Amino acid sequence: MMATSRSRVICLQVTVLLTTFFTYAALHATRESWATVKKNFTDSQGLSSVFEGLCDTIFLFGFGFGMSAMGYLEARFSLKKLIVICQFASGIFTALIAMAAFWEINSPVYYIVMW
Repeated sequence: MMATSRSRVICLQVTVLLTTFFTYAALHATRESWATVKKNFTDSQGLSSVFEGLCDTIFLFGFGFGMSAMGYLEARFSLKKLIVICQFASGIFTALIAMAAFWEINSPVYYIVMW
């Protein structure tokens, strides 16, 4: 009986480790993707460096507003559910920005709304 319980604990620990690793890897990829591809993206999409700066500014204002809003929401809702919803939303919007190149969307309005 003791061996079964111990193997279950080890299995859960490995699951938590892998889930945490892949979640942080995805978070890092989301945060660093714009900085990494910014130059190539600007050249290939025909967007100016002014627009690139505008996207950075909008991101910072959105990040500041989001942090304030998350503090408010975190105090009122389940933290687990809030994190799951925000992770999925972040993934969806990151995918939509990435797919813009595939769909050949060159509209600055699209990038501002998605950002």
